[in-house]
Amino acid sequence: MNRPTPLSGRASRRDALKIGGLAVSLSALAAACGNGRTGITEPGRVGNAPTVEPLDDFPIDNAALLRTATSLEYTAIEVYQRALDLDGAVPAALRPAMERMIEEHETTAEEMAELTVAVGGEPWTCANLWFMERLVEPVFAAIAQDAEPEAVTSDVLTFAIVFENFAAASHQELIVSVTDPTARQAHARAAALEARHSATLAIAMNGADGYISPALLGEDVTPDELGQVRQFAMPSTFAQTSQLELKAGPPDVNGVRETFTLNTPSLNSIAYNEISCDA
Repeated sequence: MNRPTPLSGRASRRDALKIGGLAVSLSALAAACGNGRTGITEPGRVGNAPTVEPLDDFPIDNAALLRTATSLEYTAIEVYQRALDLDGAVPAALRPAMERMIEEHETTAEEMAELTVAVGGEPWTCANLWFMERLVEPVFAAIAQDAEPEAVTSDVLTFAIVFENFAAASHQELIVSVTDPTARQAHARAAALEARHSATLAIAMNGADGYISPALLGEDVTPDELGQVRQFAMPSTFAQTSQLELKAGPPDVNGVRETFTLNTPSLNSIAYNEISCDA
């Protein structure tokens, strides 16, 4: 049986309280949304997060883009040097290849610096400050917490592969961002070189299983036995510039490993002409 509406007969004390509470709520809502309301009009803040500072409105020209490319080359060198400095992390047979890759990144950095001068800019001379603070440092800090040598080697090699793919994707985007023809050619060469670096490391890490991604055959790409994102010499039909991902460090109490993502340079990671390595 349906309960009668209180207004159709004598209301109980409970009904009166419910009606009164609804009236108060509606009154408060009307007052809040009514005309003549005064007070703070800015959006509210939740928690104690610091105030977001707007980015500096610096111009992005050929010089700034070439400086950014140079910074990525120096960041790649930093990744390799830190990997080689980790005792036993890089297999002995792979160390000469990594050392050669460092030399090739140095050569590319020098070329990007020369092109920066050619377009009227001042060369960048260090690793990318944004990516060092928010990517390289945290990844190696996570790796340092792992006591399993096999996992450390897997994380280090995966990071090198992913960073090479990230650098290749960045140069690929810079091909269409710069307007200087000579710079475009240099970015194309750098993208191809760094894609070869990635392929070399993927095959060295995974052998025959590292040649072609199952995704190209319509199959799922599952993590390896350590929960790491698997890497391949041919991850896709065409070169990609989308977000990249890797795991690093030991799993937590729930078996979850920390995830890091890489995206090609944007406004917050450009090596603007107005900043320096000392900034």
